[in-house]
Amino acid sequence: MSRQTLFLPAQGHFVRPRLGLAKPAKKLAWFGLTLFLVGIPLYRLGGISTTALTATLSLSCAMLIVALVVGLTGMARAWFQAARGGSSAFGAAFIAFIGLLPFAFIAMLAAENPATNIAYTGGFATTETAGDGASGSQPVTVAAAAAAIPARRYAAPPVEVVEAARTAALDSGWRIEEILAVDAEDGSDTTDDPLGVIRDSGAVPLPTPRDSVDTQSVDDRLDLPVREAYDVEATASDWLLGLPSDVTVRILAEGNGTIVDVRAASREIAYDFGQNRRFIESFFTALDLAMAGEEDVSS
Repeated sequence: MSRQTLFLPAQGHFVRPRLGLAKPAKKLAWFGLTLFLVGIPLYRLGGISTTALTATLSLSCAMLIVALVVGLTGMARAWFQAARGGSSAFGAAFIAFIGLLPFAFIAMLAAENPATNIAYTGGFATTETAGDGASGSQPVTVAAAAAAIPARRYAAPPVEVVEAARTAALDSGWRIEEILAVDAEDGSDTTDDPLGVIRDSGAVPLPTPRDSVDTQSVDDRLDLPVREAYDVEATASDWLLGLPSDVTVRILAEGNGTIVDVRAASREIAYDFGQNRRFIESFFTALDLAMAGEEDVSS
């Protein structure tokens, strides 16, 4: 009987590597997301300055990017090397991805809009130069695309349009600072008329009895003097951060109609990511609705 050699297959214990950075990355992602969620309400409540908010959001973005990179790298190692800790790596990547969505939206706005903190229609284009700005505003960065917004023309007298502009501004959530009746030729205030400057607190007006509507003239609603031009000074704020912009609505008689030009400039930031342009576009939409029942609208 011959002897046979029995060869057994090699046996051993396979050691799976561990993802040592997966759990710290997940904690980092949570912390970065918390910074973002806490920083904005804290700024709205006046707890931190604009500079501090910028630093907070920058730190949050950096943390989320690091957590995303570490999480994706860990997921790749868990897949190809069977490394342990894949669930923590996935959690870090997922939380970081959610937290980076607002920053991705901001980057998209920055790519789509000119690097400026001002927007205006054509009537203000000749008065804008680098460094100009409304009182208290940041020095404006003027870009050619900022004046691409067309003005509005209405077949109505200025005194009717200014009332509709006031309504549209309030409907847009703006705070009206003052309404000035100005000289159409040189733009100066009509100081000889005590009604040349109308200050408005922004409060909701009292309802007018239905039987008295037809007997009231348009200019009685604000006691505005009949002029060829008006300036409406207002403050607009965005819904997220509440960053203020100084807005001027210029209403000027032209021929048989009225031209409406608007200028909006950020007060505290150097780049508005298109917010001032959106202020003007939403105002014109509200103004078109306010004027729809009175006169035909033409752009």
